[in-house]
Amino acid sequence: YRSADGVEWQSTRTLNDVVWDGTQFVGVGYSGFAGVSPDGISWTRVPTETTNTLNRIVSSDTGLYAVGDRGTALRSSDATAWIPIELGTTQKLVDLAWLGDQFAALDSGGTIIYSDTDFGQPEGMWVDAIWSDGTTTIAVGRFGRIAELVNGSWIEKDSGTDNSLLAIGETAQGVRAGGSGGTILDRSPDGVWEVVASWDDHPSIKQDFAPFEIATGGDGGLLAFTENGVIARSEEGRIWRRSGKLGNLELNGFAESSDAQFVVGEGGTIARISGDLASIQRSPVFSDLNAVAYGDGRLVAVGDDGVILLSKSGSDITGGFYRW
Repeated sequence: YRSADGVEWQSTRTLNDVVWDGTQFVGVGYSGFAGVSPDGISWTRVPTETTNTLNRIVSSDTGLYAVGDRGTALRSSDATAWIPIELGTTQKLVDLAWLGDQFAALDSGGTIIYSDTDFGQPEGMWVDAIWSDGTTTIAVGRFGRIAELVNGSWIEKDSGTDNSLLAIGETAQGVRAGGSGGTILDRSPDGVWEVVASWDDHPSIKQDFAPFEIATGGDGGLLAFTENGVIARSEEGRIWRRSGKLGNLELNGFAESSDAQFVVGEGGTIARISGDLASIQRSPVFSDLNAVAYGDGRLVAVGDDGVILLSKSGSDITGGFYRW
């Protein structure tokens, strides 16, 4: 374990993120770790030429991009040869989004960092999440602020709320944002935002509900997951009900298989959601799970202590246990 201040400690073998790039699983984590596997069983470590921890990875039509501590950014066409990208920052990079022709990373201070053209920042805004489909790019953040990148400039939008917005994503019912107080916003096709739910609208969830992920459920409805273990669902995004509550365990990662959705988190937590039913799966580990990915009919979850969990099929996630 290591610590910068003697208070917060982190495993030195933490795996932070994993993606399926169309042909293989690619995982990143501690000390510049990057590993590839065609099946989730046999993993090969590949050199990245950095010892800085990598926190997030995305796959795009031009290759893979990873970001991490001390402003580290890497790109690769095949996940085996990684090339550094100079971003001009030493801040910790915690998230990234592919904008269609370049990526935007988010640092721990709420600032957007660009890999190529610098579009600047939404004025005076602390950004908590950024999303793009390659054409439309949206940032959400504290005090209910929303900005959209239009013709190279950030344009602020009226959100209708002062609650901090923590998540944004595309669902089968359109782009949704979510935040503190159980706030859910819907974006119309012409770019107008509307608050469609708050915790007063779903008393079974109440102020516990601050979603970090909003996704399409298997039945075409909506699912939302919170960092403190609430799983909620809605038919249309206005009325939400609790499908499960996983203790007060932090939830970290989400993936959708061919017939269900999965969320993983603190203490080896694994939950499977199918329709209205959210069930906790038996986990072979107690290490925190940080991310999960689906590809080629299999699920792979990664976490602290070098843990890698592999599913037997797309219907479970406890079929195999490996430690890197």
